[in-house]
Formats: sequence, C-alpha cells, structure tokens
Amino acid sequence: MDVKLLSQTKDKVTFRISRTDYVFVNTLRRLIMEEVPTLVIEDVNFIENSSALYDEMIALRLGLLPLKTDLKSYVLPEKAKNESDPRAFLNLKLKTKGPCTVFASDLQSQDPKIGSVYKEMIIVKLLKDQKLEFEATAILGKGKRHMKFSPALVYYHNVSIVNIKNKDADEFKNKYPSAIFDKNGKIDAKLINSQQLIDACKNINPDIIEVKEKEDEFDFIIESWGQLSHKAILEEAFDILAEKIKEFDKLVDKIR
Repeated sequence: MDVKLLSQTKDKVTFRISRTDYVFVNTLRRLIMEEVPTLVIEDVNFIENSSALYDEMIALRLGLLPLKTDLKSYVLPEKAKNESDPRAFLNLKLKTKGPCTVFASDLQSQDPKIGSVYKEMIIVKLLKDQKLEFEATAILGKGKRHMKFSPALVYYHNVSIVNIKNKDADEFKNKYPSAIFDKNGKIDAKLINSQQLIDACKNINPDIIEVKEKEDEFDFIIESWGQLSHKAILEEAFDILAEKIKEFDKLVDKIR
C-alpha cells in the first residue's frame, strides 16, 4: 500500500491511497466517523433561563458545539474506574445577563485545555434583564452512538483517468458543467479532476469524455470539525483498528 499527501489545510486533508481496495478505505472511513471519540456536552442543569429559547433548545445547541478534545486525559464513561472518575467527564458553566449575545467563548471550562473550537458560535441572544445560568457536563462518546460525537466528515472516491476525445463538442456543451471549460471554451481534464466533476461528465458521451476508474487507487478526504487534528484522528483510528483485529483474533482462537 502506498499513501501520498495531496493537500492539507487546518480543517481538511486529502491523500491518495494506492494498491488497496474498497474494503480497507471504507473500513477506515467508518472507523473515523463511528469509533474515534470526541468530547461533547451531554447533560445540562439549568439554574436560570429567561431567554427566548426553551431549556431543551439551548441544551441542543450546546451539544452541537465542537469542543477541543484531549484523548490522553479523558476516557469513555464505560472505561472509567467509577462514576466519580475525573477522567470520565468535564464540567463547564456559564452565567450571564442581557442585553448581550452569548457566545461559545463565554463557556467556562474546568479544564483550561478544553474549550470551544469556534469561539464566535452563538448560543443565544439575551434582551435587557434576561438571564442565563447553567452547569454542563461533557463526556467522551462515539459517532455510532450519536453523530454529534463524530470528529469529521470522511469520504473517498476512485482515482479516475480522464481522456478528452473531443475538446470542442459544441453541440454537447449544454449537457456538461460549465466549470470544465477553459477560457477558450475547450474541455479541460484538469478542471474536471480539480473540481471533482467526474461523475457529472462520465456517462454523457464516451466519444467526447472517456473516464476509467482505478479500482485499487482512491483519494481519501477528511474534513475535521476541529475537535481533533487530522493526525490525531488517523492515529486513533488505526489504534482502534489494531485493537479490533486483536479482539477478532482471540475470538477465532476460541473456535479453532
């Protein structure tokens, strides 16, 4: 198997995996989305709320706030020593009075390393003399339990070879996306690939654009929500995969 980094930003990474198959890349995708844990606000105790939103609506918004996650300091609740194990939960609180806009940055975390990823996300707007006060608890969870715990959007597609047989094809221009034509009105294979318009072009007319997919080569994309870095997400996914393989091997030994 070969892996090549194609592009990387703070929130998105794309790499090419060669000499593999659908089974592996889809397993990796599902491991990331369903098994890699993140910290999420799970319980909220409202002390006072005179805002325009019900307690349930604010709790829902809090549960969707991405929190920076430290997988070394926290454990899943089911792996905690007991209910009071400090590694199993994180306490947060907020107390404010209007008129003001309550942002994610107003949350006060028990752990200075853990806070909202996007400080300017709005929780609620308070009018004059309206108050909001609550205590919240965040826990580690997995996407297979609820997608709010998922650390990223993950997807992949086959690497395709695009062969332009007729760059003009004036009579077919209205059937293809306008973004695949260069300044001279000619079909450009680079534009098809860079803008991921292969699916929109491959089945219209093979005499103009011929597309062949490589069955053993994939572009794999991770768009992080910000709780974990791309590196941390991948490392955790492979650690989980290794544990699952060990567990499966033990189960196989029992039936031999």
